[in-house]
Amino acid sequence: MRLGILTLHAQLNYGGLLQCWALQRALGRLGHDVQVVDVWLDRENRRVKGPFAGYPLKTWRHFLWQIVLGTGDGGRLVRCWRTMRFLRRRLKLTPYHFCDWREAPADLGVDALVVGSDQVWHGGDWGNPRPFLLDGAPQIPALAYAGSFGMAALPERMKRCTDVAKLCRGGLARFQALSCRGGEGVRLCVELGVSARHVVDPTLLLPPAEWEPLLGRRRRRSRVGRLRRVAAYFLSEDIPAALRLLEAWAKRENCRVELFVDKFFHPQPTTFAAWLRQVRPRVGARVKVHLSAGPEEFVRGVTQADALVTDSFHALMFATIGDVNVRFVRPASALRQRMFARIAEFASCVKGPLVADSLAAALASLAAGEQVIYDATALDARRADSLDYLQTALRQVAKKGASSCDDVNWPRSHNSPT
Repeated sequence: MRLGILTLHAQLNYGGLLQCWALQRALGRLGHDVQVVDVWLDRENRRVKGPFAGYPLKTWRHFLWQIVLGTGDGGRLVRCWRTMRFLRRRLKLTPYHFCDWREAPADLGVDALVVGSDQVWHGGDWGNPRPFLLDGAPQIPALAYAGSFGMAALPERMKRCTDVAKLCRGGLARFQALSCRGGEGVRLCVELGVSARHVVDPTLLLPPAEWEPLLGRRRRRSRVGRLRRVAAYFLSEDIPAALRLLEAWAKRENCRVELFVDKFFHPQPTTFAAWLRQVRPRVGARVKVHLSAGPEEFVRGVTQADALVTDSFHALMFATIGDVNVRFVRPASALRQRMFARIAEFASCVKGPLVADSLAAALASLAAGEQVIYDATALDARRADSLDYLQTALRQVAKKGASSCDDVNWPRSHNSPT
């Protein structure tokens, strides 16, 4: 079949991009012709292009001034460029793009849609779930793989909808097969009147060997008992405070830390003395801050490190792929704490001190030489079960065919392939 993936690929977030690549590759391995439907999250695609999305000359002068001062915007430019290169080289995008289904072509060029993974149905401040709930989409077969709401309960209202439950209930009824990457999502689906299967994130659909196109030449890790390179990636930690803690710890342990940041804001210096005070501590520092890493640089940095400290779900998945000793720092923000359930579910496949209550506790555990061990048998079983579900769901979609999509209110039994 010709399949179109509908997911949150049009952004800078590493996990969102890499899970899309993994799902594209997994579906291709199953014998399908796969494209990524190029849905933009804003009209100018600024979530990807950043300053390349038609900023005025005044803004470009600001970027160039910040680059000269070495305060971080140069890294932002490079990261946007590397992300656009990843989209162009690694994903097979449709020749068209749109933000709303009303702007989509009548013929999408695919036989069926596969929606997910990631928080496609979240609908918070940064998201719009309508395209991913097929609100106004053409009447073609669709299934959802490893979708997520990213919240424990649906809000009564959100920015783009006054009746969230009605939107979700009608949208989920469009899918012939539903699956979620967390038990919380499965429960929400049941509350909305549909059944869903619990499956692994697309990053785990591929065995580690399938990630080699993105990993390049693997670095030789240090001998057992010594840390040479530790990777760190945070979504909710206080980055300046974490930077100071990581620097002091790296000096004590005589190792280097590579810190990948999702967002990193420097105060703008107004004098040469202020600039010197800001830049001087970075000279000879043991912590290298990666402001410019694209998706490929990120996944290489994580999978080739001796250890990883993170509060990101997808960073944990890549540590699993690379068999990296990892510590997951319990999230600090209220938003990310609500997503912690997925980590608790995954912990059943790991033995050892996976979760730490703070960054300091995570670093102390690594310094003590404690190791986490992945249960390869359990992970392989979950991967096989999810692939079996995906194949069954795709066969069901193929049988249904486009001609049977005139009635969007399919029976509930269609949501649970057997």
